[in-house]
Amino acid sequence: MAEFFRGSQPQDVACADAKLRIFYVFHLMECDVFYSNHPPYEGPGDRCSRNEIAAGTATQFSILGMSTTFCGTINLFVAGWMAKRFGPRAALMVQTFVPAIRVATQILGVLAGGQAGIVIFQCTQLITIIGGPVGYM
Repeated sequence: MAEFFRGSQPQDVACADAKLRIFYVFHLMECDVFYSNHPPYEGPGDRCSRNEIAAGTATQFSILGMSTTFCGTINLFVAGWMAKRFGPRAALMVQTFVPAIRVATQILGVLAGGQAGIVIFQCTQLITIIGGPVGYM
């Protein structure tokens, strides 16, 4: 793992760390969804080590990546409009503070868990349209 981060910038490592944590949370929520429709796990090892759960996790993580890209692109236009309409200072404040609302909502999604948590987490990407890191970069 250390070889992966060698030569990386500190912000790259922080971003990779956050993505890894989100992936793990999605894995646990997908595991909860799987066992809500299947018999309880019996046997040795990790109950979440199944191909069906890994596939569901990958699907949800891909959807999250696509929605982040899509909503971030729209955010570029919203941030430009806000800068013209309200001035750069107000636009930068919105672009900086709204992600805190998104993260707080994502925490609620993690606490909800299961399918509801996945849906809440995916829907939080819509908040990125109003404000996010893409708009002020």
